[in-house]
Amino acid sequence: MNSNRNDKRNVKNNVKRNRSLFRRGTAGFVILTLMFSLMSVPVYASTNATNQTPYEKVLSAKEDVKDAKKALADAEERFETGDISDEDMEYVGWEFLDMMVETAYENDKDDIDSSDLVPLSKLTVQGNIDKALKVSSCRSAINKFNNSKSASKTYEGRLKRALSVKNIKKALDIIDKCNAYRKRRGLAAYKVSPYLMAGAAVSSLITFKNGSHSYPHSGKFTNINGVKVSESYAWGYSDPFYIWYTVESRRAAAGQGGTSHFRAIINRRYKLTGASWYDPKNLANQVFTKSSAGTSYTTSEFRKLFDDYVKTRKQEVADEKKALLQGDKEPNYLIEARENLEKAQKKFAKALKAYKPTLVAVNYNYRTIKVKFSIPEEFSGIEIYRSETGKKNSFELIKTAKKGTYIYDSNKPVGTTLYYKMRLYKKVNGEKVFTKYSDIVSATTLPSKTRNVEFKVKESSNTIKISWFALHGVTGYNIYAKGDDDKYYKQLKPGEEINGLILKEAKDPTKASATITYNKAGTYRFKIRAYAVNEETGETVFGNYSEIAKVTI
Repeated sequence: MNSNRNDKRNVKNNVKRNRSLFRRGTAGFVILTLMFSLMSVPVYASTNATNQTPYEKVLSAKEDVKDAKKALADAEERFETGDISDEDMEYVGWEFLDMMVETAYENDKDDIDSSDLVPLSKLTVQGNIDKALKVSSCRSAINKFNNSKSASKTYEGRLKRALSVKNIKKALDIIDKCNAYRKRRGLAAYKVSPYLMAGAAVSSLITFKNGSHSYPHSGKFTNINGVKVSESYAWGYSDPFYIWYTVESRRAAAGQGGTSHFRAIINRRYKLTGASWYDPKNLANQVFTKSSAGTSYTTSEFRKLFDDYVKTRKQEVADEKKALLQGDKEPNYLIEARENLEKAQKKFAKALKAYKPTLVAVNYNYRTIKVKFSIPEEFSGIEIYRSETGKKNSFELIKTAKKGTYIYDSNKPVGTTLYYKMRLYKKVNGEKVFTKYSDIVSATTLPSKTRNVEFKVKESSNTIKISWFALHGVTGYNIYAKGDDDKYYKQLKPGEEINGLILKEAKDPTKASATITYNKAGTYRFKIRAYAVNEETGETVFGNYSEIAKVTI
């Protein structure tokens, strides 16, 4: 243990000067840790692409890129923060508590009565260990630890665990919860004594090995290095207050014994406290003292000092580790993370190039074609091409869009047939990567569908007045009809009797109405479609039929 005392003196000096992380013989270990960490690489997730559709492969590759980017971000953060491991920080809690005790002692030595102060000066973590070795029961417990086969089970090894960053924060949580119970009863909060925090950590493990209170116990108090404390101890409970408060408060209410832990929580005479937590065994220890002598803090003040210290030490460790790298060389895990992202991006680009989107073109009206498409969220945008002939090299880019589901291609002569194709694109690593072109689709500008067909019957003259919604750009309308006895619809022509109906010749063929004479009563069904003639080609094109309309006479 002499070497431990020498090491602790080095720790004390290094803490005060905020110097190197290499203490307690850890320099060689840190270098080995760094060598191994340089060889370990986070690998991005890869999804089995067997039997996937092209679009599913795009989705899968996109997720791979996402995972690889996260892995790279983690690697960069790991590098910037020095790739700090638990081993790098294993003495931080120990150092902090000793620093706090030593600082408190320097602050307190001129203000506290010597009879109170002398014991406090021995309450560093190492001071507690040294004192414990002089007490037979404590020395026996420590020897039991140190005679364990596993080095991690030595007393010092377990004490490092109890003083880990996580466990010191848990110890402060215990004090906060204790103070919350006190607040319910209108009692002042306990303040945190750095002396008692160090003492609680050392004594809890000795108590665990002894199976009884750590230091010599007299009456209601445990004597830790001359400081009388009330000591609450529990193991095996994730929340020690279940037994300390919940169970024992019920006992107290029932007038039963076994309530000492509960009474320590609500004691009006106790002023200061300290606590510890050892997570492998859920060992909780909280000590209390009546004396208010010495430097003390609220839990929030103490926690902030600890958090600030941990942050500073992490930065020191990070700087030391980065200094081990020669020149501008990066660690292997960072290099490989970048390579993994590049591989994922190439895989994504390959999946994009293999994907074939779908395009639809339909007639919208006599001068407009509606081109419909979709831009999945995996893509950045779309390019639409048009051709008048549909030949391979005749397509020209007419539209680039980042959102939307359709465009109108307008101002075309009626009867014009146009051809379209499209491709999607995605920016990968700053460059546009294009999918395959869609299949070529075509559409023709046609008159719109005739709609809103209505009738007016004049029985005195055996005539039917039929009308509909007038359409733009039409040359005329064809009317088709059949009676009850007719099998097929036939086109009505002016002056000719067809299916018992005679169409009167119209002065204006573009007019949206007609007069029809019938020769017998019955039910007649009609459908109408518009037509238009392309002025350039002379070709006649037709719109869609109206819905069937019927009239009964």
